[in-house]
Amino acid sequence: MNKALLAKAKKLANRPYEVQLIPDFDSDGDPVVFARIPEMPGCVSHGATVAEAMEWIELAKVDFIYFYLEDGLTPPEPAGLRGDEIPHLSVVELSEESAESDTVSFSKSGFGIPDFGQPTHTHQYVYA
Repeated sequence: MNKALLAKAKKLANRPYEVQLIPDFDSDGDPVVFARIPEMPGCVSHGATVAEAMEWIELAKVDFIYFYLEDGLTPPEPAGLRGDEIPHLSVVELSEESAESDTVSFSKSGFGIPDFGQPTHTHQYVYA
């Protein structure tokens, strides 16, 4: 790896990207948390806990940006830097109809990492 590009990628990765956390179950029925960054298509990770999913998505974010830079491309800017409003934490309620159509609605929630309890297919937690 190019050390200068890696340093630049790490610096750019510290910008306020939105991270969506989605609790679910794996094929064995064990809880899992998926993480994705909407501004970076294909930048996804997962973990057994929120902390693990966040750790992996942070590494994936650096790699995503690094390979953009290596290819001479400009990495996507965080939505907040484009002037879009990003809530610090939102819960996305997915009804059966909206889950099938990929249409979602946001509602404000508190700050911090929630206790997911039993993972469910009907909530999506968004961190920025």
